[in-house]
Amino acid sequence: MRVFELTTMGRISLAGPEGAPVATLLAQPKRLGVLVYLAVAGANGVVRRDVLCDMFWPDASVDRARASLRQALAFVRRALGEDAIITRGDEDVGVDANVVRCDAVALRTRIHAHAHSPQRTPMPVRESEDARVVAQYTGEFMPGFTIDDAPRFDRWLEDVRSGLTRDVGEVAISLARHALARGDPDAVEAARRACEIVPLDERAVVVLMETLDAAGDRAGALREYEALVRLLASTFDAEPAPETTAVAQQIRARSVPTHGGTRVASVSAAARGAATDDASATDTKAAPPTPTPVARPTWRAVMAFSLVAALAIVAAVTLWRLRTSVLERPSAQHAGSALPGPAASERVLVAPFVNETGDAALDALGRMAADWITEGASRVEGLAVVPGTTLLAMDRARRAGDDAVPQELDAMARETGATMVVSGSYYRTGGTLHLQARLTDASLSTLLRPVETVSVPVDSVESGVARMRERVLASIAPLLDSTTHFRFASTPPSYEAYSDFLRGFEQFVDGDLTKALALFERAANADTTYRMAQLAAAIAQSNLGDVRGAFARVHSLKQARDRLGPVEQGTLDMLDGMLRGDTPAVYTAVLRTSRITPGSIVEYMVAESARRLNRPHEALRVLRALHPDHGELRGWRAYWREMGYALHMTGDYAGVLAMVRDAKRRYPASDDVLAAEVRAMAALGYADSVQGLLASVDMAPGVLRERVGAMYRLAGEEIAMRGDSASARRFAGHAVAWYETAANRGRVAGYVRALRLAGDTERARRIVASLGDTISAGTSSLVDLGILNALDVHVLMRDAGILAAQRGDTAAATRWERRIAQRQATLDESLRGSAWGGLQLDRAAIAAQRGELDRAITLLREALQGGLAYWPGLLADMDLVPLHAHPAWRAMMQPAG
Repeated sequence: MRVFELTTMGRISLAGPEGAPVATLLAQPKRLGVLVYLAVAGANGVVRRDVLCDMFWPDASVDRARASLRQALAFVRRALGEDAIITRGDEDVGVDANVVRCDAVALRTRIHAHAHSPQRTPMPVRESEDARVVAQYTGEFMPGFTIDDAPRFDRWLEDVRSGLTRDVGEVAISLARHALARGDPDAVEAARRACEIVPLDERAVVVLMETLDAAGDRAGALREYEALVRLLASTFDAEPAPETTAVAQQIRARSVPTHGGTRVASVSAAARGAATDDASATDTKAAPPTPTPVARPTWRAVMAFSLVAALAIVAAVTLWRLRTSVLERPSAQHAGSALPGPAASERVLVAPFVNETGDAALDALGRMAADWITEGASRVEGLAVVPGTTLLAMDRARRAGDDAVPQELDAMARETGATMVVSGSYYRTGGTLHLQARLTDASLSTLLRPVETVSVPVDSVESGVARMRERVLASIAPLLDSTTHFRFASTPPSYEAYSDFLRGFEQFVDGDLTKALALFERAANADTTYRMAQLAAAIAQSNLGDVRGAFARVHSLKQARDRLGPVEQGTLDMLDGMLRGDTPAVYTAVLRTSRITPGSIVEYMVAESARRLNRPHEALRVLRALHPDHGELRGWRAYWREMGYALHMTGDYAGVLAMVRDAKRRYPASDDVLAAEVRAMAALGYADSVQGLLASVDMAPGVLRERVGAMYRLAGEEIAMRGDSASARRFAGHAVAWYETAANRGRVAGYVRALRLAGDTERARRIVASLGDTISAGTSSLVDLGILNALDVHVLMRDAGILAAQRGDTAAATRWERRIAQRQATLDESLRGSAWGGLQLDRAAIAAQRGELDRAITLLREALQGGLAYWPGLLADMDLVPLHAHPAWRAMMQPAG
């Protein structure tokens, strides 16, 4: 049997038994990609043919994709021999690992074996298993490799690439720490190697500084710190963490270099606030707070948070896309985005037309014309658009005094990546309204195509807008070198309806959702063909808590889906998926629409949906390709929350802290940013720093004081997941004391949670028992009187079941779980997506505490399929700890490749 060596780390090669390259396969990128995917993704088995077809031939029909796969596999067999490819039944295919040996598979196997092996007697660095892992990492996975028309494969490549780098980086840092503690002569070399692998991980730089200091090279240690300062400034516009700076200050303060590893190690421990043993330091599993009334994100919560922006999307692009919207095609300035689909060769910005009539009653016409032209352009294949909401966000930022916002149209075009600009004006002579437009390049210096002026009676503005749209699109068509049909069945709304819609949008952005909803409904009633007004009304209803009303409106709109434009369809599909708790459907909708309007909030929604599906690496790639201070994302706070979630889920806690320093400059009073900071510092073992941070928040005036108790719990739960039970109890004690103050005694659900974390289950049980069976009624008198909210009731039902299970009262635990199941059964279709997954998680937690691990895993899997999101808090849920040793848990929590 011939054996082939597939090299993927640091370089790409495929060699036969005599070392000769297999040139035929190396010259075929897609077929080589199939081989690599089978070897790595199917390292423990096989891969479904449908998965391969979807990954490598996403745009082909099923029959064509399968035929292409058969040809690719036949090609591999001819190049490597019949034994190279194995099959299982008709649908599964894989690579025989005995025939094709892959270095990435061997590295991953060694990492996994090392992580699960019992602790061994310390040995010299060069002889340790850590050193073997680090030595086997010869560079990043498949460097520079890509396949143009297989975006899912490219995303998988990046996930494997970053995952292997992160895992080896953890081992390298651990190795350097061991070497430092032992006074090993190879300590400096080990620390430098860690910095080479993960240069942005401050822990690696700290170890290098300490080893240099221990070796007597204090100046060298400080040079490494200064290099880190420059690197963070150029990469993140950020500074090192306080703990890192403390180490540098300790080194700088000593006039005599310190020799020996012991003293330096103690300095580092003091700076970090708590010593962290190597076993816990290599644990990269994310673990923030457990679900609480504020910590179980559902799509309904996301809409309540995101959809305020949503209407920005709604109004500008003829109101499509809510702040939770959808876009579709990376522009040249977003070339690093992970979004699939061919890049548009041109991107057009349509500016609101200037009102030169002198009649303020016609002011809305300028934006109406721009929105409708943008909508038409969004239908043109090969053309991307700048969402109207991007310009609207710029306008609002300018009015708020943001001097960084571009003022001139050519500067706006540069910021948004536009290659063409449509601008215009309108004036009147007597009873006739004249609309004129021009199509220029982004610099406004070159007229690309003339656009014929449109003249209509003043009382026929809708007709004038429709005709102007046709003429602009007809002028764009020859520039795209494609055949396009510009006449569509849809027509612009009536001027009266559009004016109401714009006023509703302003109310929405200003936070008056009740007035916004009334105006949206009036616009929809004034023009029953105005579908975007209906969508905007559904979004407002959802934000106001009327999920049933939103669901009914969406159901009605789905009947007319074929008559909607592509962005309207994307918004409808996204909102429908949210209401039904169908995260994959939301992801598909936003991914498709994001190709039309890259760089907008819809593209952000691609990242959020990917994270909810446990694909944080993909989420990070999308977020990093966006700019949080440009265009439609200017002022979009959710960007930073999502970045923090994704970074934490990948185990990049140092990256979270760098992000926090950046976000704090913009939003110093954001509880999402504070939570990300607390979570990351706790994960890194900076217990004293967390304590100091929360103490300062509790003493300072402001809205963040309302979150201190929850933050203490969050820190305690995160630290508990990493084995530091003493610090966890300390934070739980602070949380209990906070809830017992006069100002916070009404926060019953949080108080019970804090007591449980502190180990005071008896007091927690008495509080739950005092509330009695009224907890089981979501509309009980406790809710009606404002003592508890409905979500508090659900959390306390879970607590009651878990407390019963922990004291061995199986019958009571069963009764509480049954009550939760009964509540699920009473949910009508409109509420299933917003509540069902969370209730299923509660049942899984009770089952886990009863020791029914297999059933708990089944319930959790169903919760995730029913709308529950992956997020950092799920990994740190203290009620799910019994599941952590279950193989299925580890498989479910592993970020998807």
